[in-house]
Amino acid sequence: MLIKPRMRPFIELSILTRYHLTYLPRRASVSTVKLRLHSSFHFHFASTLLSPTQDTHSLIQYTPIEDTESIDKYRPGGYHPLQIGDRFGSHSQYRVVHILGFGGHSTTWLAWDEFQGRHVSLKIAIASDIASSQEIHTLRRLRESVCDTAGRKRFPFPIVLDSFTHNGPNGTHECLVTEPDMCSLAKSKSTSKGVWYFDLAVARTITAQLIRATVMLHSRGIVHGDIHPGNILFTLPSSFHALSTKDIYATYREPIKEPVQRRDGVSQLPTNVPPYVVPPVWLGKRYEHITTADANIMITDFGEAWFPAASPRYSLNTPVLYRPPEAVFAESEGKPISFAADIWSLGCTIYELFAPGTLFEGFFPDEDDMVAEMVSALGKPPRSWWEGWQARGDFFDAEGENWNVKKGRISDGDYYTFDARVDCIKQDRKGVVEQEELDDLRLLLGSMIRWSPEERFSADMLMVSEWMRKWGA
Repeated sequence: MLIKPRMRPFIELSILTRYHLTYLPRRASVSTVKLRLHSSFHFHFASTLLSPTQDTHSLIQYTPIEDTESIDKYRPGGYHPLQIGDRFGSHSQYRVVHILGFGGHSTTWLAWDEFQGRHVSLKIAIASDIASSQEIHTLRRLRESVCDTAGRKRFPFPIVLDSFTHNGPNGTHECLVTEPDMCSLAKSKSTSKGVWYFDLAVARTITAQLIRATVMLHSRGIVHGDIHPGNILFTLPSSFHALSTKDIYATYREPIKEPVQRRDGVSQLPTNVPPYVVPPVWLGKRYEHITTADANIMITDFGEAWFPAASPRYSLNTPVLYRPPEAVFAESEGKPISFAADIWSLGCTIYELFAPGTLFEGFFPDEDDMVAEMVSALGKPPRSWWEGWQARGDFFDAEGENWNVKKGRISDGDYYTFDARVDCIKQDRKGVVEQEELDDLRLLLGSMIRWSPEERFSADMLMVSEWMRKWGA
């Protein structure tokens, strides 16, 4: 088990492993851990067993099935129920052969395109998701804007092969067809067997690609709004596209059909619930097995993307570990979020490529936990933010100079500075990183992780940084 100097082990290792957590943030107090753990498990199992809607099926409970989507989301406005072999598309040309993954707003399936004779990724949004059509529009507009200057291999975003709507028992669903991918950076890390960072050459390659991709986005007036390791995918090798469905089943595995069962013993299921669910097929590789040849990435999930010049935004749904501080205060200050938000999230993500842990830590953290972490790393925020932060007394004394350990939200009063967090990279890699490269990486990350959005480097400035010149070629 990996334990950093600023972390301490947690006795319930089996519970943490279940949630892909291998260490506990040092400052998390025991009472906070107990509360968050209880709340998390209560929410997880309650949402798995009980439908929150008030339709005729709202009281039906289902037996939880590990590593599959929540069955309760098969409800009006939710997931579309389907089975292996079902067909989609205007000409029913997409035949579902496996499931690739799922999230809160969609399920993603591996399908065989009868017209093109190849496998594709079929993303089916929940019926209530109005952001899906915006995602398709943004991706198409982005592709059109670069088609004259960047070839297909240099386009680090999903290419829309097809899109359509599908009517089902739970509503009308937006469907997006793209090329299938290997896995996300987050999934590659969570499946690692004791190694929680990439080979140094791989980390460099991915970092350079991410910076170039961000330049491409921002130069076209787009803020992604949700950059984090879960939304960065490794692409599959070209050899994958030559595989038949039979080859897929032989190389990876056939779908495992887990029957959906009601807890009340009644055999009949509602018509808007599938008869079985399938654990996703694993097409990816673990962190330690990724080579530079595998390290071709794309940034995906544009459901949160927007054009600041056309539509100002004052909040973000980025996971709190990667969410910039201005997202906490933008609405109260009436100051819209813009391109600098991506730069902060990108900096947090790049740190994670080189280090085994996250730049900012938290155990089921909320925004206040993260602001406290930022203060620990960067010092006090701008005065207006400090005075507008209602929870500051839960973490610090009145002057903001010392931790308020008496409040119970932290277990010690130690600061863990930004420099100390960067120094951990060399310690964790046992000195493999040369001091010159570490110093350049420190400057790169330091130009991105700054309180004030106006003081962060732009994507264009990152492109000409010392790190990119020396290590990002």
